[in-house]
Amino acid sequence: GPAGERLVRYASIISDGHAAGRCGGGAVMGSKNLKAIAVRGTKSIKALNPERTVTLIQDMAKKIKESPVASILSRYGSPAGITISNYLGTLATKNAAFNIFDKAEAISAEALFKYRKTSFSCFGCPAGCTHYNRVEKGMYAGSVALGPEYETLALLGSNCLNDNVEAIIKIDQICDQCGMDTISLGNVIGFIMECYEKGIISKKDLEGLEMTWGNHRAMVEAAKKIAYRIGIGDLLAEGVARISNKLGKATEKFSMHVKGLELPAWESRGLEGQGLSYATSERGGCHLRAAVHAAEALGLRGFSIDRYDTRGKPQLVKEMQDAVTVINSLILCEHFTDWTLKEPADLINAVTGWSITPEELFKIGERILNVARLFNVRAGFSAKDDTLPYRMLREPVPSGPSRGHVVHLDKMLSEYYRLRGWDEEGVPTEEKIRELNIHKLIQPSWA
Repeated sequence: GPAGERLVRYASIISDGHAAGRCGGGAVMGSKNLKAIAVRGTKSIKALNPERTVTLIQDMAKKIKESPVASILSRYGSPAGITISNYLGTLATKNAAFNIFDKAEAISAEALFKYRKTSFSCFGCPAGCTHYNRVEKGMYAGSVALGPEYETLALLGSNCLNDNVEAIIKIDQICDQCGMDTISLGNVIGFIMECYEKGIISKKDLEGLEMTWGNHRAMVEAAKKIAYRIGIGDLLAEGVARISNKLGKATEKFSMHVKGLELPAWESRGLEGQGLSYATSERGGCHLRAAVHAAEALGLRGFSIDRYDTRGKPQLVKEMQDAVTVINSLILCEHFTDWTLKEPADLINAVTGWSITPEELFKIGERILNVARLFNVRAGFSAKDDTLPYRMLREPVPSGPSRGHVVHLDKMLSEYYRLRGWDEEGVPTEEKIRELNIHKLIQPSWA
């Protein structure tokens, strides 16, 4: 879309209303003058054991239908997380200075019911957890979106103190049409609002945009300017890290990113393991590289753990990162896939005739993550980059259920490296590289 063509750093790749949203994939396409990728297939897909494959798929569909998670997602979608996260004190609010929002009800799943037109499912899934919403009247009449999902509602809502859900639908539509990541956009706007509040940037600097907290009209205009790099939008299209570097004035203390990628709305001062996951993700601030919040905040996957406790979190994060890497590589759903990897192993064996075990799949996940880590090492990343924003590490939560908490990353990172077989700089050891049989990938210049 237009954002990718103009190399907005957080431009997305859009397909049927869904987004490959993070890390600027749309900008990469734009840099290559690539408008779209079209795929057409004419042949069927044959499984080596079709009867077993069909049985497994039917069993999984039955399990999903009977799952309480599916029941919640079918009715509410991911926006159900707004109420839950706010209750727990893990909802990024006011550029993540707080993690509860006193107007959360206005941007909740229930608030979206009046705009819902229909629901959608991914291919073959009985859940139907994505909802199509349309604003029928008012200043944002005609705005439509496949969503907004939890992250969009939170980052463009509570994170900016914006309780106008119709404006969020409008901005979501702009992002869909122009190709932009709503997580990064919400962080950029929240960051600029804090800069505006602190007097670091003025209305004149912003060319007339009055970026006060909750000003949804200014947010809509900012989204348009960013997508087309118009005026001040040219700077805001660079993302939080680069904007902070340009502005200076200690703005790095409230620039909410890891490795340059803006943080999601699951606020980690109430989720120690999620904080470790953010810090160690190979692509930076991403909640889906391990989805530890599903275990810590929601109690899913059979876990019952203290979200404020650092003990056991390095092991949990490692195991969930390895599992999710396999799930993503197989293009399966994180919501419903068995995280022990037994179901994926059974499916692979039925389709291919292999005899792969869950343990071998975990090893494959570990191998992929180590290759990604070595790629980052070659690019100059090290332990110094496995960190979190100053606010997460040094500013205790001022109020709510997580009051007084910060992320104790220093208590987890060394143990995580040890479990990974990485040295103190976060570099995979030669022993680990040979164990995973990836030593042939290493060029002499990497050492």
